[in-house]
Amino acid sequence: NFVKQQQLNINAAPGETRHSVYAKNDIIQMLNQGLTLRSSNFHIRARFNKL
Repeated sequence: NFVKQQQLNINAAPGETRHSVYAKNDIIQMLNQGLTLRSSNFHIRARFNKL
């Protein structure tokens, strides 16, 4: 549920759709690499701060 909620937050994020797609792809790659949810959440927040 946590991961789905983060993805929904990205879908609702303001800004260009292109950037949102890139952010979602990065998250999918991180999850596929087996990072913990805690680490993924940190990177998600870092990505949002850059947008």
